[in-house]
Amino acid sequence: EALAAKAEAFAPLIKIGRTHTQDATPLTLGQEFGSYAAQVSYGIERVQQCMGHVYLLAQGGTAVGTGLNTFQ
Repeated sequence: EALAAKAEAFAPLIKIGRTHTQDATPLTLGQEFGSYAAQVSYGIERVQQCMGHVYLLAQGGTAVGTGLNTFQ
């Protein structure tokens, strides 16, 4: 949300784009912050999609889920 707000605030500011450490096509600072916001959003979505599978992992469990060496 903060990055998206900055993207709106910086929309009119023009800057030089950079690619491979060289000057490139101009863009606005708002476009740059908008892309940061999008990447953070995509990352959050990917983590959320994986969580269902992570919950299935037997972390801290016994050997192959046999219950050996556990307190009853």
